[in-house]
Amino acid sequence: MRTQVILQGFDVNPSSLVGYRLREERERLGLKQSEIAELAGVSREMWGRYERGALPGSEVLIALASIKSPEKLDVLYVITGQRSAPVDEAQTLPPRERALIDNYRACDDDGKRVIEGAARLGSQSKAA
Repeated sequence: MRTQVILQGFDVNPSSLVGYRLREERERLGLKQSEIAELAGVSREMWGRYERGALPGSEVLIALASIKSPEKLDVLYVITGQRSAPVDEAQTLPPRERALIDNYRACDDDGKRVIEGAARLGSQSKAA
């Protein structure tokens, strides 16, 4: 018997959520599928299956728990959806967005005003 979870009105298979969170954690760490697969001791193809909903075994989860790249993969989050420690919101962003925030934080006030103006201009052209 398969367990289903109701998520904002949609039936979701819990293994799909695990796959989604594996991908989310891989992207947070800035790793390619082939890189994390090697660290986990599986093929890239098998890693792709995990991200699509196949459940990894205990050996893979143990390997994932030991990854530091430079951050640690949050296995508790992958399995339960609950973070084991608070995570800076910027760390969960895709790499391009994270780089934008990092660059913004490194700017002086004049540089920040330029970035803010460009963001306003860009969002106005999208809305038009």
